[in-house]
Amino acid sequence: MARQITTVTTLVPLVTEEALNRQLRKLGERDSDLAQYASNGWALVHTHAIADAAAVVIVTPVEARRETTRHPGFADVHASATPSAPASSL
Repeated sequence: MARQITTVTTLVPLVTEEALNRQLRKLGERDSDLAQYASNGWALVHTHAIADAAAVVIVTPVEARRETTRHPGFADVHASATPSAPASSL
């Protein structure tokens, strides 16, 4: 069986306190994206954060799972489920 892997990538700008709401909104969108992948049978592989002076890019590969597996923060995935990417996938 071929592995199915995709990534969830989020650009979070480094901001002043006045623009903090924008940064929090981006992190909230990321949390929602990851939850949607988890509910569709995808498991988090690992997360990388790449920073520069203007932003942090957070890259998280997720992998489709067919066997029953327990991942911290993710729902159980069962063998009968065929993972599919969320409709709003990147």
